[in-house]
Amino acid sequence: MANEITKIRTTKKNEHTHEEKLRAAYALNMCTVSVSQIVDYNDSYILEQEYDAILNNLNLKEMPKDEALLRIITELLNTITFFRIQEIKKQQIEKKYNQRIKNAIWSAVPSLSVVVSGNPVAIAMSLATQIGTGYMNYRKEKNSAKADKEDADIELEITAIEQLNSLKRELFTTAWRLADEYDFNDEWRITEKQIKQYNKILMDSDDLRKYARLESIADRFVAYPPFWYFYGHTANYIAEMAKNRLGQNTQDSDEAILAYCKDQAVVKQYSYLAKEHFEHYYKLCENNILREDQLTASFALEYLDLLLDDEERDIEKLGKLIRLAETMAPTSLDVLQLCVISYLKIGETDEAARILKILVNEDYNTSANAKLLSRIYVSKYLNGNKKDAEKAMTEYYILSETSDSVYLFPMPLKKPSNTALEDRKLEDEFIEEQKYLLQKEYRVTINEFIKAGIVKYNKVWPVPNTARKVDDRYFDYTLEARKRRSDDVKKALDGDDKSGYIAALRDSSFRVHYLDMLNDVLRSLDELSIFRYYEDKDYLVRKIRKQIINSRNEFKQLQNKMEDGTFTFEDYSRLQKSLSFQKLTEEFFGELKTVLMDRIDNADDIATEQEESPMKYLENAELELIEFCNNHNLPDPDEFRKNNNGIKELPDCNYYFDYSILGDDIDGEVNRKKQRKEMHTIVKKYASSILLSDVGETAILLPDTSEFEVYFKKVMLGGAGLKTNVLAIIDDKTKRDRDILLTYNGVIVVKKNKIQPVVPYEKVFYYKAGNKDELFIDWPDTYSNKNVNLVELYNLIEKISDTRELQGGE
Repeated sequence: MANEITKIRTTKKNEHTHEEKLRAAYALNMCTVSVSQIVDYNDSYILEQEYDAILNNLNLKEMPKDEALLRIITELLNTITFFRIQEIKKQQIEKKYNQRIKNAIWSAVPSLSVVVSGNPVAIAMSLATQIGTGYMNYRKEKNSAKADKEDADIELEITAIEQLNSLKRELFTTAWRLADEYDFNDEWRITEKQIKQYNKILMDSDDLRKYARLESIADRFVAYPPFWYFYGHTANYIAEMAKNRLGQNTQDSDEAILAYCKDQAVVKQYSYLAKEHFEHYYKLCENNILREDQLTASFALEYLDLLLDDEERDIEKLGKLIRLAETMAPTSLDVLQLCVISYLKIGETDEAARILKILVNEDYNTSANAKLLSRIYVSKYLNGNKKDAEKAMTEYYILSETSDSVYLFPMPLKKPSNTALEDRKLEDEFIEEQKYLLQKEYRVTINEFIKAGIVKYNKVWPVPNTARKVDDRYFDYTLEARKRRSDDVKKALDGDDKSGYIAALRDSSFRVHYLDMLNDVLRSLDELSIFRYYEDKDYLVRKIRKQIINSRNEFKQLQNKMEDGTFTFEDYSRLQKSLSFQKLTEEFFGELKTVLMDRIDNADDIATEQEESPMKYLENAELELIEFCNNHNLPDPDEFRKNNNGIKELPDCNYYFDYSILGDDIDGEVNRKKQRKEMHTIVKKYASSILLSDVGETAILLPDTSEFEVYFKKVMLGGAGLKTNVLAIIDDKTKRDRDILLTYNGVIVVKKNKIQPVVPYEKVFYYKAGNKDELFIDWPDTYSNKNVNLVELYNLIEKISDTRELQGGE
């Protein structure tokens, strides 16, 4: 009987073809890698991608029909469904990425005038490789240290990690069952150890090293097609970066010539390797077990860009690659956007128009896509035969009904005899309309930027402890917010806490903050080349310089009154009116708006000087404005107008105003600011080593965190402006409730929400009595906490104290 069973099993194994075995191994590896990447990346957005891009897109026709495989996929699907991403995170990521796509479109397409029927568009930039699809873009951003620093990850809950890890047991059972059923080579199955190594390699930010590391493990990933995409993508990206450097190399020195030769070699070698790897992936994905696959879409677009460099282009293959990308990601609008550019590259304007119509109807990058689509329709009307012209006219009118007319290239009332002349006339008309819109957007943005500056100015001033419901609206520029702040300050300066609040005002170093703000304003505006390259920019800057010099004596007098404690509410009112952010900058911003309007009006002449088209100049100015709004959290100017209302690297810029412009007495405030900055750095460095336990009985709270703000709301601490002086809080959450505040001036003990006098750092000592650590805080008061490393805490206190002594105490 046993022999018969063995015979039956052997016969069944032999019935499976090589392709079926390969698909079974791929399906198993897909599940294994999916679980591993979710755990290793520890990020909810990756979880969402795994759900949408893999598990929800299985091609059931190609998928091996096996109960063990079905069971593990079901378990994985159930677990991921439980921990699906919060929608707001996804929207933030997509908004940022879609803006990059829009920027890239206008950076890549030379001019609207080249978008004519049947003519290939010469686009130097490989968008698919350098910008990527949204699916790939997030993973690439996730790998960079900058992205990790700036964008806080949404961590998976511990229970999620435990559930995902438990799936590994199911995976082993599935692997055993599939290996027995399909009898595939064991080398095709990826082990957990190999996957972890693979995930670490994918997160390597050094592309040359990443490629070498992928090369070393390639033989272990025969039955995992995605590996070959990343393998090819890395090689292609290295070649693209080298190609970009070639275009920027002036070859004006021996070193530059040597670098040029090296980059030439890199482009040749890695382009060849990328083609090899992509061609291998192309063969592997012929029987894709996924119905929709963004990875394959990414591959198709990148491979197309790579093949475009061939001297003899295989137009048929290029078209197949674009259609493959469409097929594998039909609902991914960013992929369709890249398909538009790809179709334009090979001269298939009708196909580009077809997809543009979809994107406009889905309201995706409408301002950019409606311009492109309307330009294609107008070109077809002017240059096509009667039938094509009539169809283009009809499509244009349908587009005008569904899109804002300001986006559309103008359509002539009738077909002219001289189409070239009419085309130029229409483009001139369109440019004038874009100038008007751009002027409006710049005015709106500058006004919003001024409002943001006013809010930053208002945040310079310490908030009195008596103030209630302090949120972002408290610092607003509205009349209601101004009155609230004014009333709160009046109560503080007329009340018992007058001396404490004046001390907080004194320590705020408002003059230094003012100058920092004004420098930030000008450096921020430098992000706009329309300002950065203005020939009389110094004239504009002098408008602010003059206001500072004219006001510095008043500033000095008010600082002196803060120092000697005679500062009054009338003095505060003077600061808020005659010495406000608006007063210092209103002449500058008034002149700036005039200059911006003039430069947009004269776009034709400026563009000619810069050897580019007027339309390209205006498009770049619009892109920079949108990036400026994104960088400074201002409303999108286009959205603002509709409602009636990979950041470029910039050249290094010195401070426009040195602190010395405020007078000889400013050194003390500058040193105070520098000292406090160093103290904050020291505290952040030591904070993680202070606690001995993470059970939640004690916490370290640092400024600019929600927990820090909550502490001051729930603990009624005396002394106005205390919060602005606190470097860190050691929050005791036990019944003993004995907290420690580390401030600029010393240690404060808070006993059951009651504040004790500040103790200078030099009066704090460490003492060990047997096995017990204690701090003497102004003898005989002592502090101990089983959850706090008192040795590290005392080291921190000494470091803070040394900083005060070296730079002069306050």
